[in-house]
Amino acid sequence: MMTRDEILTACHAKPDKIVQLIQTLFQRNQELEAQVQSLLQRNHELEEKVQTLEAQGKKNSTNSHLPPSSDWAPIPKSSRMKTGRQSGGQPGHTGHTLRMTDHPDQRCVHPVTTCVGCGTSLKDVPPKRHIIRQVFDIPPLSIEVTQHEAEFPAHVKRPVQYGPRLRALGAYLTQYQLIPYERTAELIADLFGHTVSEGTLVTINRQMGKALETVEQDIYHHLLSSPILHMDETGRRVEGKRQWLHVASNAKESLYMIHPKRGKEAMDAMKVLPQYRGVSIHDGWPSYFRYDTCAHALCNAHHLSELRGIWENTKQLWAQDMMDVLLWMKEERETTSESLPPDRIAHWERVYKRILQRGFAQNPAPPTTKKKGKPKQSAARNLLHRLSVYQDSVLMFLRNASVPFDNNQAERDICMAKVKENISGTFRNEQDGKVFCRIRSFISTIKKQKRSVLSSLRHIIEGKPVDLFAT
Repeated sequence: MMTRDEILTACHAKPDKIVQLIQTLFQRNQELEAQVQSLLQRNHELEEKVQTLEAQGKKNSTNSHLPPSSDWAPIPKSSRMKTGRQSGGQPGHTGHTLRMTDHPDQRCVHPVTTCVGCGTSLKDVPPKRHIIRQVFDIPPLSIEVTQHEAEFPAHVKRPVQYGPRLRALGAYLTQYQLIPYERTAELIADLFGHTVSEGTLVTINRQMGKALETVEQDIYHHLLSSPILHMDETGRRVEGKRQWLHVASNAKESLYMIHPKRGKEAMDAMKVLPQYRGVSIHDGWPSYFRYDTCAHALCNAHHLSELRGIWENTKQLWAQDMMDVLLWMKEERETTSESLPPDRIAHWERVYKRILQRGFAQNPAPPTTKKKGKPKQSAARNLLHRLSVYQDSVLMFLRNASVPFDNNQAERDICMAKVKENISGTFRNEQDGKVFCRIRSFISTIKKQKRSVLSSLRHIIEGKPVDLFAT
């Protein structure tokens, strides 16, 4: 290395060579800077890849969108605030137990003929009292054949046919209890000693679906007038191909539809969101926000799962703080039947924004590259972006007393429909998928009205009116 004096001497003696040397060093410095930037970018990409791979191994149904069936083992974690109460019935809760009836269907007297102590005969000894015990059981089941002559009810259309009770039972077992056709036929044979083919059960369901066409329209129109609407979708297999099961629901009605697409094309086909004017609650799928005639509220249960995943995988404190704050908001909101006062809303918004600022500071934007498209962002930054851009939708439950904290209503409604695939397999064709959606819409709505599913199905078969919305 040249000393300062040597450099000054060389500058006076050979200025051209010094200029050439400086230019060479400057060019070399630029090349090294470019290499450093390339290495920094590569290092950033590798760090994100390692973090993503590590996070994938830690994901489960409690900290991501993965279904519980994908968990290797159950991980009992809950987002609920501790109340200090023990599980089970609380003090003052009215219990339920099997009690004796004053009007038994039959009485069976069991005389005591011998003393159990000494063996003496007691045939001629009159009893002083009877010890009563009652057994509740199911009577023997059998198929009952009724012959109709001269005049027939409306539902009797053929010389030989199955009656409304058995047909309702077939639809009940396959569409509500979600038992596969083969096992349903086996169950009916075991219970009643009568064989029903799988084809007959398919026909029963298709006839039921046709009879419920007007009921489906009634459910649709009632949902349009609902102030709150829960939306969700999940993948289903139809003829071996992936399709999407969509649900629109509230506390009293459910409407299902199956469609090859997940996004706006399917939502347009369902005809709910294009005409809806209330508050739509969903998980933030971008297609939902393309409908601007309704307000949007996001599911905070999803946010809690994602925040937990970020905290468990990266130990970023902002994620833990945001979980706590969301739950504190929920707890305060549930203490009153009305929306929070403006000063409390403003307080929570300030706390919310401060946590977001800390989160963005810990998750800066990735360096720009020459690659086309937006730079790939981490899961934490993606969530921060959503929580920031859609803050009003995230916190709508604070301002609107009718908006719930989460989208669990739709999650529950679609979960039972999803169970069918796990138990019974895929739909063999699109027609059976549509039939299932129509019958399931009716059954789910009936259940929410706390009415008998089996008797309601029988009424539909008999052509009797079923008023789903009678008060």
